[in-house]
Amino acid sequence: MDESLGSDPKKSSGFLANMPGEIIRVGACSMAAIPGNTDENLQKIKQWTKKAIEEKIELLLFPELSLSGYWLSTELYFEAQARDGPAVKELIAFLNELDSDIVISVGLAEKYGGCIYNCQVLLDRHGERYYYRKSHWPHAEMGTWSCGDRYPVHRFQDFNIGTCICYDNNFPEIHRIYALEGADLLLCPYAYGGKYDVADPATVKKAIFDWKDKERVFLRCAASSNYVWIVSCVGGGHVKDYHVEAGQKNGQEYYFPGVIFFVSPDGKIVKESPDDEITERLMWQDVSLLANLEQRRGNYNHFKDRRTATYGRLCELP
Repeated sequence: MDESLGSDPKKSSGFLANMPGEIIRVGACSMAAIPGNTDENLQKIKQWTKKAIEEKIELLLFPELSLSGYWLSTELYFEAQARDGPAVKELIAFLNELDSDIVISVGLAEKYGGCIYNCQVLLDRHGERYYYRKSHWPHAEMGTWSCGDRYPVHRFQDFNIGTCICYDNNFPEIHRIYALEGADLLLCPYAYGGKYDVADPATVKKAIFDWKDKERVFLRCAASSNYVWIVSCVGGGHVKDYHVEAGQKNGQEYYFPGVIFFVSPDGKIVKESPDDEITERLMWQDVSLLANLEQRRGNYNHFKDRRTATYGRLCELP
């Protein structure tokens, strides 16, 4: 496992450096979750959380379905857990043992009311702070998951936080809703990628480039048009479920490119993972509300300048 750290500490952030809450250190981890192996994924999350605490990270994002692993298998229904189930309870107990105020965002196959939701839960040592259920699904996944229908904003220090999971980020309406609700920072975990061979550098670079080339378009536009910070990550590595490990033909395996992006409110990628190596890593960035305010007070106002009376077509089906 490799580690890549962030920029210079908060001393470089001007007058806001002495104002608690207006600068937070946000981390992202490209942990590759193993499908159907919650116990192993828990141990990985714990290890990376300890590293994040060493780096004084205050808010740490893990990829989509980081607890259960990304899995389009019928066994998912047996592996799914409630938000107050054993996996989440173990993480909360772990954070209490560390006696740390770190907040972590982890992905869970959530069992609720006879349905399975792709859920991202924000936790600290006191318990669940808030949760978000993925609201948009590509066609191939619709038979597996139920859809969320709310876009909650959560207050963390002086920041308002929202979450968009993977395919959600293809829909600019979600980012705009969050922005209109006052979001300053969007957490965007992913779980998809293209096949590669670690022994063939060309395929590794292609897998990374293909992911970056697609997602940077959505994320940079979302950040710039809505004046928000965006932190995104996808797992880094080739993972297999226990069917594949046992040599059975009915298993599933996934290739994740390990990309991490930190996008500022002016739409610039201020930090990203390398273009030539796929691995699990930890990166961080100090983010400041001053950057949001500078964009919101510019010559253009993407909220007030809207002509909402002309947008009726947005809510009509094709």
